[in-house]
Amino acid sequence: MISLTHYADLVHLDLADALHEAAVCGLTINLHSDPVSPGREDVTEDEALVVGAEDPALVYLTGADEQTGETAAAMAERAS
Repeated sequence: MISLTHYADLVHLDLADALHEAAVCGLTINLHSDPVSPGREDVTEDEALVVGAEDPALVYLTGADEQTGETAAAMAERAS
């Protein structure tokens, strides 16, 4: 798992472009729960953009990049 903000830093893109890049690369977009809604897995890029505009910390990525095979967990370790 890697947060959208860490992924954006890693790929040197703003949050919206990083989210699009993640979707194109085959990473799964997920949402953490918050006080008003439960967490959800495998949401659309558009759904994540709406939530991320309010609180980018709620958006995270899982899976592996289909182009490189690198997992989201490995990316998170590289980003830290």
